[in-house]
Amino acid sequence: MKILQINKFLWLSGGVERYMFDLADLMESKGHDICYFSMQDVARNRPSRQSPYFVSNIDYKKMSFLGAARRASSIVSKTVYSFESKAKIRRLLRDLKPDLAHLHSIDHQISPSILHVLREEGVPVVQSVHDYKLICPNYQLYVPQRGELCERCLPGKYHHCLRQRCMKNSLAASALVTGAMYLHKRLRIYENNVWSFLCSTQFLLSQLKKGGFFNADTLRHVPLYINLDRYQARDMPEDYAVYVGRVVIEKGLKTLVRAAAKAPRCKLVVVGEGPARAELESLAEECGADGVSFVGRQSGDALTRLIARARFLVLPSELYETCGLVLWEAYALGRPVIASRIGGIPESIDEGETGLMFEPGNVSELAEKIAWLFDHPKEAEEMGAAGRKKIEAICASHYDRMLAVYEEAIEAIGTQPAGRVQTTTGL
Repeated sequence: MKILQINKFLWLSGGVERYMFDLADLMESKGHDICYFSMQDVARNRPSRQSPYFVSNIDYKKMSFLGAARRASSIVSKTVYSFESKAKIRRLLRDLKPDLAHLHSIDHQISPSILHVLREEGVPVVQSVHDYKLICPNYQLYVPQRGELCERCLPGKYHHCLRQRCMKNSLAASALVTGAMYLHKRLRIYENNVWSFLCSTQFLLSQLKKGGFFNADTLRHVPLYINLDRYQARDMPEDYAVYVGRVVIEKGLKTLVRAAAKAPRCKLVVVGEGPARAELESLAEECGADGVSFVGRQSGDALTRLIARARFLVLPSELYETCGLVLWEAYALGRPVIASRIGGIPESIDEGETGLMFEPGNVSELAEKIAWLFDHPKEAEEMGAAGRKKIEAICASHYDRMLAVYEEAIEAIGTQPAGRVQTTTGL
């Protein structure tokens, strides 16, 4: 089977790419042919024979206000409906003739315009849902400037994003993504052109249902996968805990820093970068959290070693996390976890067996759990070992589950699924 993996980045930007690359390696190991469609990025992309087909690069994080003004038409196109993406993927499909396309993240750099071409060229599509973008314009179900969870846009009331300036606290950015959401919904661009939507947790699946998104029979619960061969547990951890992720307030890092200050002899290593780093470093100093250190972004073997040598990993998020793949990486390395009881996180934790949970934002409860794991090294090691077994069992079935999803979509091509009405877009 020739499988086209589609994602806006072809470098290890985060958990989305980690899963895509591990899945691609798994399918290749079983004899399948993998090809890619992505965005050009000479400096960071993995080598790919398909790179001549990739769409032009746009880096929103490095773009100044003046740069955004100059590239306004390109930004609107990539966010709303990209004709460049349509033309380039059509060339790729006709040259490579894949049997199936597997979508990951395409918003804002590629656009869902490619779905019309995939349908026209007879290529069945499945999509792994990695965030809430299909039902929430800013993809988080969270209002950053208010620091609150938000479901006001459910179902299909996207104007709340504009009213609250949910996208970067910007009226213009919020208007753009809100308009795009309404257009995509009116075109039924996902409903008509994607055979199934793969949700890593039941929580994510339930939120898509709550958002009025599609027929229930298009949603599949398929847990993620990591390549366990990359992870080797250490028998003797060192005396610190670790956080890995974006350094932003909504990840619960204020709660974590304050808890670290309350927990006796707690040493905490914060791995990652983000706009809240300076604020959190100041908070650590104010709280007397002398054991907290910020080491910036790490990757590859360096990141794996930091997790492997820790006593445990902490994920204190105050967001509706879809899964929390970093928890799986900790388990794979034989390390237990402490995590907030929110979103899809609890589905990865067997309380008291593979880790501990606490209520989001509860400093005292988190401090108690941190202190307990430091004070009970034997139990922590047993939890880590149980976590490794848990992930081994989940990952062992992933190939068969994905193959069944792929084969179902391929067999269905050419038929019109019930409840999905093909429309004429004129685009």
